[in-house]
Amino acid sequence: MNKSVMLGGVGALGVIAGGIALLPLGAANAQQSAQDELASADLIAVKFHADWCGHCKAVSGYWDDLQETFAEDDVLFLTFDVTNDSTKHQTEMLATLTGQDDIWADHKGKNGFMVVIDANTGEILEKLTSRDTVATATSAVRKHI
Repeated sequence: MNKSVMLGGVGALGVIAGGIALLPLGAANAQQSAQDELASADLIAVKFHADWCGHCKAVSGYWDDLQETFAEDDVLFLTFDVTNDSTKHQTEMLATLTGQDDIWADHKGKNGFMVVIDANTGEILEKLTSRDTVATATSAVRKHI
């Protein structure tokens, strides 16, 4: 099952008021589902993206193929979007929710690449850039499954 996760806006998460998360109807089920997917992932692929970035467009060229190729594997695909302040804030929340705070902190504001992370150890296993091809990226993910 493909575990592609993208943060679709604050409404998808709810609002935090006075330190208490106020979740919209059905969000608790969505949050549990996301936690279940994260717990079952062997690998986490994180794309650092910005809409205005040419290198990001090149990475997106193989990103979609990776998601399709590994749709039946336990790979969680996350997009950390640094396009603007709003997407950076949403990405920070996504990083926190998925336990990727350190990866976000180490690469905050950077874009045009992706990393493959061991979901159990948090170790970055591969870093792929716009110079990589679909074949290279596929091989890089496959060798860690």
